[in-house]
Amino acid sequence: MTRFGARRRAAGKHAGGRAGRRHRPPEITPDEVSAPPTDSAGGGFAVPPPAAAAVTEPAWSAAEAPVAPPAPLTEPELVPAAVGAPVETELTDDTAENPVVREARQEERRQQRREARQEARQEARQEAREERRDEPSPEPGPPARAVRDVAALPLTPPTANNGLLAVFQKRYLLKLLVKREISARYQGSFLGLLWSYIGPLCQFFIYWFVLGEIIGLHDNVENFGVHIFCGLVVVHFFTETFSAGTRSIVRNKSIVVKLPLPREMFPVASMLVSLFHVFPQMLILLVACLAYGWTPDLYGMAALGLAFLIAMLLGTAGALLFSAANVFFRDFGNVVSIMTMFIRFSVPMIYPYSLVADRFGDAAQYYLYNPLAVCVLLVQRAMWLGTTDDPVATEKTDVPPDLMLWGLGMVGVGLVLLAIGQLVFSRLESRIPERL
Repeated sequence: MTRFGARRRAAGKHAGGRAGRRHRPPEITPDEVSAPPTDSAGGGFAVPPPAAAAVTEPAWSAAEAPVAPPAPLTEPELVPAAVGAPVETELTDDTAENPVVREARQEERRQQRREARQEARQEARQEAREERRDEPSPEPGPPARAVRDVAALPLTPPTANNGLLAVFQKRYLLKLLVKREISARYQGSFLGLLWSYIGPLCQFFIYWFVLGEIIGLHDNVENFGVHIFCGLVVVHFFTETFSAGTRSIVRNKSIVVKLPLPREMFPVASMLVSLFHVFPQMLILLVACLAYGWTPDLYGMAALGLAFLIAMLLGTAGALLFSAANVFFRDFGNVVSIMTMFIRFSVPMIYPYSLVADRFGDAAQYYLYNPLAVCVLLVQRAMWLGTTDDPVATEKTDVPPDLMLWGLGMVGVGLVLLAIGQLVFSRLESRIPERL
């Protein structure tokens, strides 16, 4: 590396010497300076010789010539003017050639052009607005009219438009709740849905054996097992709807507080879950009736549908009324449990209706003011009456006259109770989340 650097310095030194010798001007002798110049055309006019310089400048090579320092920047000189006359600033050549001043002038001109363009655009927009204002406005199309109609709607809370009608409008959520209730009941179970058949079958056997064989009610009631199971199916449907619906809001308080959905959906979902468990019971009852030689008829099928309609209305009305009250006072859950105990003995399920007529006589019609008693009699008319030896004679003694009219009247009672339950629930609904 040291040898290579020395070679480079030597090469640069020789190159500088050659450049100096190559660009050095030729020397001028004193004779050539004193000799007058002559006309090249031979005209013969003489030019006076220039005065000899006292001090001769040293000859510099092109590489060694000194560089003159740059001229200092001078401020523009202000010329005083007369009083009242505009003051004019005259820039010198050095100031005009200053790059800082030139850049400032260019930036000022660019700013002026931008302002001019902006003013032109504003004037064009203003003219366009005036032209549109003068033109007749076209009729708004469907999208504009729809936006205007939506903007005109009043603001409502997210839980508005609740009620039983809103529950069935949101059938998808109702379906999810029913599936959730059914899966939660049989979660982790080995038999699963088979328990919905095993439970009613065990109840049928207990009532048939204990009350029929031990107590001896078989002697007074024909086909006692079918008779009691007809009442058991509809009573169990009502009591399960009533009890589960009363506790439905408290049991689902995490959903009630977080989601803006109709809160009537929870009692209705409890009713549908109870209706789902009716089908296994009806299947067992149908098998028992067919074993006794039951033959269906149109009047009986209408009575069966009317009975379950009354039970649905009454169960949903009670669930709406007591579920809202149970949020404020948990005692209503225990009240419902006590009421369901009395229901089993207030209907002609364990005993026949003929026993009521014999004991109370003409006052037995007040017994039919109980809507559930009418429900049980309608199911017995549909299923049990066809299994007896003489259905006509049995109908005269164990079925009250005008039973279908009583059933239609109880449908009206169920609708009235449902409206009352909905009204009370709507009044208390706004305070339910804060009490949960």
